[in-house]
Amino acid sequence: MNILYYNWTEYAGEDLMKSFSNLGFAYTKIMYPITDYNRDPKFDDFIDSVIKDGNFDVIFTFDFFPLISKAAQRNGLPYIAWIFDSPHYTLFSDTLFNNCNRVFFFDKDELNFFTSRGLKNGFYAPLPVNVDRLDALLGDSITSASYDYSISFIGQLYSGNMYDRVNYLPPYIKGFLDGIIAAQGNVYGYNFVSELLTNDWISKISEYIKLTPDEDSPLPLNNVFSNMINAKITHLDRCNSLNLLSNYHTVDLFTKDELSPDSIPENLHVHGPVSYTDEMPYIFRHSKINLNISLRSITSGIPLRAMDIMGAGGFLLSNFQNELSEYFEVNKELALYDSRTSLAELADYYINHDEERCMIAERGYKKIKENFTHDILIPEVLRLSGVM
Repeated sequence: MNILYYNWTEYAGEDLMKSFSNLGFAYTKIMYPITDYNRDPKFDDFIDSVIKDGNFDVIFTFDFFPLISKAAQRNGLPYIAWIFDSPHYTLFSDTLFNNCNRVFFFDKDELNFFTSRGLKNGFYAPLPVNVDRLDALLGDSITSASYDYSISFIGQLYSGNMYDRVNYLPPYIKGFLDGIIAAQGNVYGYNFVSELLTNDWISKISEYIKLTPDEDSPLPLNNVFSNMINAKITHLDRCNSLNLLSNYHTVDLFTKDELSPDSIPENLHVHGPVSYTDEMPYIFRHSKINLNISLRSITSGIPLRAMDIMGAGGFLLSNFQNELSEYFEVNKELALYDSRTSLAELADYYINHDEERCMIAERGYKKIKENFTHDILIPEVLRLSGVM
């Protein structure tokens, strides 16, 4: 197997290439700045020359790149795109339907959405974790970990989201959207935002929020406005949850968001961003409870953050996600909440039940190690793609 891998400096790249080597695959990493995802003659010339000289079996990327799909189509190569981000707007390019593509989604709802739009070669694959790297960094003894933190959350708060910036909507539209935000904020496991944004409401909103259409990747307005609303709900989810928990426990937040000192509760300790490869896993292992508060545009899938927490041997307390409950045993390998009340109750319970919490963290770690590593999932991706 000879793989052409386009790297855009995504932080999962090193783990991917390590797995290629572990599995005995030859690969060539290329890095080239793309100026336009749909039209870039210099990139076309570059990748065509690499393909011509390389005798490759497949092109591989995290996320979907229309230019690379075009190159694969021109050169008769299969193209595997493993979707890593959500939302991911290049998926709305017409090139998504090229027959060279094998597109892997970590969210089954998103897979079903694009399949319903005509995608033929779409597949499901959860995102992988390099447990070997984490074991080398942290050791593989989960139950003997000491704790530096009580409850931790690592991630953005989505301050300054688009919805907050659109402060010029008339009251009747804003009232309608605020109602959706309030209602969806209390529901976990099912996202109805796009259903409530009917064509009539989309038309009304579009009179005030003007978007420049992209002829190569025309975005459905329902999708754009749904993601705008979901980002706002995520902001409220994260702020309200952290504020709630900090009423009863010490909570450590690691984020790149700038917070006003006046808005920080006494028991919420705010830190700057941390590195993915070493600082983040350490925090996961050395926190009694690690929170996953999913971005609401990930409607059913397992965010990579949740997988990384368990892969590092951390105890995961997450909002309910359909696929988390499908692939993991609740209260045996992780804990899931479906309301802010249950979030507070579960946090309080597991803070005070050390042995049970440690056993759950260990079982979650073992599930990741036995089922969700790169070395396990990459051969399955290649097999489903028909290239192995």
